[in-house]
Amino acid sequence: MTFVEHTERLYGASVATLLREPPFLLSPRLVHRPSLSGGLQWFHESIDELVHRLRSFSANALLGELKKIPAHRRPVYDSVSHRKTSNHLVVHVLRRVLHLLAIRMGPLSEIVLSLCPRLKFETEPTSECLIKIIVENEYGSSIYECLSKPVVSKKERAKISRREEKISKVQTAKEALESYEASWPSQVPQTHILECLNAT
Repeated sequence: MTFVEHTERLYGASVATLLREPPFLLSPRLVHRPSLSGGLQWFHESIDELVHRLRSFSANALLGELKKIPAHRRPVYDSVSHRKTSNHLVVHVLRRVLHLLAIRMGPLSEIVLSLCPRLKFETEPTSECLIKIIVENEYGSSIYECLSKPVVSKKERAKISRREEKISKVQTAKEALESYEASWPSQVPQTHILECLNAT
């Protein structure tokens, strides 16, 4: 039995994770945010844009996601105002990422191992890859996915729907044609026709 398994059996998975976890720190303020890759392209978006993306959650759903976060790293929230709660959350996440960008690979790896002790990599991860894993685990995959995906307008959704419908019709027509062609009788070889004619 590994030490991780021992502590999880002794205290439970949630408590064992908290015991392993280094102190949770944020950047003291929001400074210049660089453009990132590795699943963090959303990091340079404006606060208003990221707050807008969180509108895909209802007020109750967003509060439910926040309450899943342990109290020591949970952002403050307003149980009445969805906008204020979203704004607090976005600023909190951005400050967290800024702090993670400022530390070395060693401390980043320690945080990842505390959150995902059984995680394995096929290749050496980048710092951005580790930060993505940290943020997704600290705030929850639902919040992370919401922040990382731009909101699609009704016009764009309609456009995508029309394109998909067109592709579907073309595919259906192609399959119908192939089915029709497959039902045709097979062509008689010329040599067989000549043999029949010569036989007569």
